[in-house]
Amino acid sequence: MTISAKPSSSREVMMHELASSLGEQKGSAQDFDPVQWLMGELGKAGKDASMDATLAKLSMQWAVNSNLNALIQESSVMIDSQSSQLMSSLPAITHDLASMKVDVKNGEDRLSKLIGELESKDKEEQRQTLLFISKVDAGKEKLQAARTALGEAYNWDKRIQELDSLLHSGEFTEFKGKMSEVKEALNGGLKMLPDYEDRCEQIEAMEVSLQREVRRKVGSAIDRCNPKQLRVCYDAYIDNSSVGEGKPLEEFNEAVCAAMNTVVQRKWNATMQSSSSTSGGNEEGMVEVLSESEEEGGDKDDDDGVTGFFHALAEALQERLETLASVPDGAGLLMRKCIYSAMKELFGPWAPSCNSLPDRPKRFLHSLMRGFNHLKRKMHFEEDEWERICSEKLLDSKLVESLVPGLFLPSEEAAGGGLGYPLSSEEEIEEEEKRRSTQSLGDGLISLETRVMKYQAAVLKSGTLQLESSLPADALAPLWVKEVDTLYGSFWYTTVNRSISSMVSKVFKTYTQQGDYNADLSTLLVNCRSINQSVQSLRAGAEEFNSQVESVAGKASERALRGEGEDASVVAILPCIGNTVADGDDDAAAAVDEVCQRVEKLIVEGLCSPISKRILRNYGSQSVWTRKEGSGMASQSVVMPSTPVTALSEHLFLYVPYLSKETEKGGGGDDVLRSQWVPAVFRRAAQAVISSVDGIDALTRPGLRQMNADLNYSLKIILSLWNGCRADEEMPEAEELRRWIHATDVLLDTTSSTAREKANEDPIVTKLSKALEAGNRPPPPPTR
Repeated sequence: MTISAKPSSSREVMMHELASSLGEQKGSAQDFDPVQWLMGELGKAGKDASMDATLAKLSMQWAVNSNLNALIQESSVMIDSQSSQLMSSLPAITHDLASMKVDVKNGEDRLSKLIGELESKDKEEQRQTLLFISKVDAGKEKLQAARTALGEAYNWDKRIQELDSLLHSGEFTEFKGKMSEVKEALNGGLKMLPDYEDRCEQIEAMEVSLQREVRRKVGSAIDRCNPKQLRVCYDAYIDNSSVGEGKPLEEFNEAVCAAMNTVVQRKWNATMQSSSSTSGGNEEGMVEVLSESEEEGGDKDDDDGVTGFFHALAEALQERLETLASVPDGAGLLMRKCIYSAMKELFGPWAPSCNSLPDRPKRFLHSLMRGFNHLKRKMHFEEDEWERICSEKLLDSKLVESLVPGLFLPSEEAAGGGLGYPLSSEEEIEEEEKRRSTQSLGDGLISLETRVMKYQAAVLKSGTLQLESSLPADALAPLWVKEVDTLYGSFWYTTVNRSISSMVSKVFKTYTQQGDYNADLSTLLVNCRSINQSVQSLRAGAEEFNSQVESVAGKASERALRGEGEDASVVAILPCIGNTVADGDDDAAAAVDEVCQRVEKLIVEGLCSPISKRILRNYGSQSVWTRKEGSGMASQSVVMPSTPVTALSEHLFLYVPYLSKETEKGGGGDDVLRSQWVPAVFRRAAQAVISSVDGIDALTRPGLRQMNADLNYSLKIILSLWNGCRADEEMPEAEELRRWIHATDVLLDTTSSTAREKANEDPIVTKLSKALEAGNRPPPPPTR
């Protein structure tokens, strides 16, 4: 703080007097500066005089004037004050200045050092530095991607649930859009997550479910004659790249044909069962019904199995003309494909029955002709349309050859041709029968390959019969026919049929055993193993027969090459021997496979018969389905499976010891039991449960809860058993059971009206809703 002296009130007067006393008269008193004057006087004193002496001398000069003393005193105070202030601030300024000099020096040193280091660095170190900087930048980008991925992962479950909801509601177009978004997110940020592969498998499972759901919707549209739904499925096949794998139209046509086959088969079976209901037989299955119908004679020309099939086919097509027309070319190419597929699928079971009845081809031909003409008239086909349909090869030549051997191969020239147009008039049938009436039954009903076998056997026999070389070929032909017909008939019409009869009798014995409540499963399996061994023996017999034919051909060739039996007709047929033996082997093996498949089917029917005939026989007619609330029914949280369902699980548990690869006895029978028969039983159990609940027409809410409990319990038990034998394979019926469970859950959930509205288009939900309405409808008043 600066301390200043109090100025005199008459400073100007004092300054004037001081200037006068000091002899400074040159200027005015205002221009007089005492400090300057003092400095000048001190300078005049010289270097040798001390300051004290000089000041004393001046003081003596100033003492003469009192005002001068006062001025001196005031000036002294001011000088002291100013010097104190200056001295107090000088050290801080000097210190700051020194610190600045040190900092500048240090900065210059560090800058010089940095420049030196940079100049000493080589190019590789500079590159590493730049690489480090780029890595840091990449790390930053990864952090940003990880942040995005975490956000996508947070929404993943929600998106999957949305896809599942769209899938079950049939909104395939929206499903496609959402699936594209999910795939984009999966291949973007989610690719860096550790569970990326699991998410990919989840998407693949959704695509498989989409294919299955679209195919099921196609079947539902065909079954319910719903053209709108069929068009939606068609668009889903065409537009969605995940369906069909590059062949969407073929996949769609295949799905439609499969659905039509199911409809036609259902109608055909109903017709055949109603026509054979008065026979009193216990045989079941399509093949048995057809065989019985075939054997029952010529008085049922208008109601036999073949004509009944065409009636069913025409009726199914007529009911679905509008449905098929809802897709492009559905009434043209698609209809032709449906006709061809149905005939190929449903005529197959006729082959074994016709082969076992070789004396009835005439009636089959009449039935075939009537069936084709009925289809043509019923569908109002014009000639050009009918020709286009027949150009699709409605019946394959191999199939028809197996139904009526030799019919469409009357000569060697026609052997390579197929059936392009079916027999369409009775005149052609009569002409064919007249031509065949001149031949023996054995020569007219065996195939071209078998005729060559006859020639081969005749070559072998010709050496022992000592035939003259001059005997013409037409004279030898009846002998050849007789010899090979004997060989052919002894095996195919005696050995094979006897084996089939024996195996079928054993299978029907298993049916009888399973009708008993105390049937022993081990005894049943012993019979099934015995049947399986008979099948293997049949295969071995077929191989032995083929080896005999090869031996005949080989010996005939050797004799011909050695010059034995130089008959011209024998030499003429030798070129055919080598080419036909292999074809004959293939045909014989195919025939044996067909027989074995038939027997295998009967075995499975025998094993599965307790499920439908005893355990679930009255499942759909239980009173529990229409029981009212509060009538002794357990609450929803403690609903237990019904007695038939628990009995079914106990029956299926009997097969648990046979799920292991190492059984007590071992052998091929146990292998086929574990790999084929047991899985077929589990699948049939699931089908029986679905069929039983599908037949329930009236339900109450307690009954619906009971159905939900039964379905959940059945799915859990059957799937656990299925995984014990085929863990790497998903049971086809499991998805259908889940759909029924989902439908019951939706109807039982009273809190979510939105979910029920979305599920209204589900046919199962619709069916159960109608059953609930029927169950809650008051009974009609009694009639008087």
